[in-house]
Amino acid sequence: MTEIEVKISTDEAGYKKFIQNYALNITGVLHQMNIFFNTYDTNLKRSMRLRRIKSAELPVRWVFTSKGPGSIVDGVSTHSEIEEAISDENANLILSDTKNLYKYIPKCIADAVEPTKDSEYYLSGNFLSIRRVVPIGSFTVEADECTYPNGDKFYEFEVESTKPLEAKAEIQKILNDLGVKFEESKITKLKRLFSYPREQRINLSIQ
Repeated sequence: MTEIEVKISTDEAGYKKFIQNYALNITGVLHQMNIFFNTYDTNLKRSMRLRRIKSAELPVRWVFTSKGPGSIVDGVSTHSEIEEAISDENANLILSDTKNLYKYIPKCIADAVEPTKDSEYYLSGNFLSIRRVVPIGSFTVEADECTYPNGDKFYEFEVESTKPLEAKAEIQKILNDLGVKFEESKITKLKRLFSYPREQRINLSIQ
């Protein structure tokens, strides 16, 4: 499926101001460890992510996602995405036997990356995001507070919509009314992660 999202970046003060003003609207807080993989031969054309999701309401769950090449223009991100829940057992096998990752991923994703089935995989990076889900009117803001392995923080508001220009205008008006500084995101969280040196991209113990 094709996913279209509005992405707006802010700073810590702007993020906190938004959350404080919409605290009563928050319907969920998700702690998400995003773990990425690549192949040593770098023939992988789609991103590969294992996500551990924790929340107060639900037990820990694992989701595996693959995204195709996309674009982000004027704060609107467009890309193809395949996503499937996986078992705790397969998630643990992916982490303990990463080089054979292809054996443990959902079939719908395995089919999409079939050319790399004989490649060896490795863990290429990770980051933690705390996602606060905030329904506002006709759309839902996913307010992400991200921590990268080197300690850097990044704050972003995402709105998934089939009418991204309308959604972007609405979220920008809300932020302007609050006096929040913001800008349209220019790169994805993944590209931000890979802008760091390799030794600063992996730390599975970040909280």
